[in-house]
Amino acid sequence: MSDAMRSRPAPLSSPVPSSSDGFVPPTGRPPRQQYITRESRNDDPEAYGFGPTHVEVLRVNASGQPEELVAEYESRHACASERFEPFRQYDGNRYHDYALVSRTQITTGVLDLETGQIVAEEKTSAGGFCPVEFYVPDWREIHDKEPYATVFSGEDLAERPALWWPRGDFGFVAGCGWADEELWKIQYLDLSRVSEGIIARDDRFGYVELAPDISLSQAVTLATYSRRIYLAVAKEYNIETGEQHLR
Repeated sequence: MSDAMRSRPAPLSSPVPSSSDGFVPPTGRPPRQQYITRESRNDDPEAYGFGPTHVEVLRVNASGQPEELVAEYESRHACASERFEPFRQYDGNRYHDYALVSRTQITTGVLDLETGQIVAEEKTSAGGFCPVEFYVPDWREIHDKEPYATVFSGEDLAERPALWWPRGDFGFVAGCGWADEELWKIQYLDLSRVSEGIIARDDRFGYVELAPDISLSQAVTLATYSRRIYLAVAKEYNIETGEQHLR
């Protein structure tokens, strides 16, 4: 892919309010509204559904129409587009666009949407975690839900630490381990060091199952003032006895 096919967001040029620790809120559309994927599959029957899928990432305009190709990668997932989550991080000068992707059945990686390169990826391990869905909370999406949070002054941000979060330095993954595929489990992703080539995943919430029939983004609610989260999780009960079924 040639450099001419990519465009890099310009540094923030207009004055914007910042917090006392230098955090600057993002402007413009959330990344989820700026990028789409297009994929083509290798339908070789000998691949048993795990043939390589070629994925193209395209930037779209405000009307949702593709404008340019920004990245390409290969995935072993038949539905690789379901495992694509663009997000942004502030690097001290401007916001940088990345995306969570999965190139194998048991790894999560980070695609740099400005260079088109995979910059961080989990190591493949036996019995690893198979990602099926990602979610990275975006500052604009979270705070635009609050009527008071659409426009801030620098004084607002300096005095209200709740407005400094989230920053795109963490996310969530839903998936399963081998032979544990009945319901998706929710795990945490540390994205704070992706610029250094490091991504980390852990099960700090314990064995938590995503509630049925909702997306991962619907299952996660952020409480910005306490910096806590609420998870919509699955619990199973016997309707006759009320006894909870424990897995």
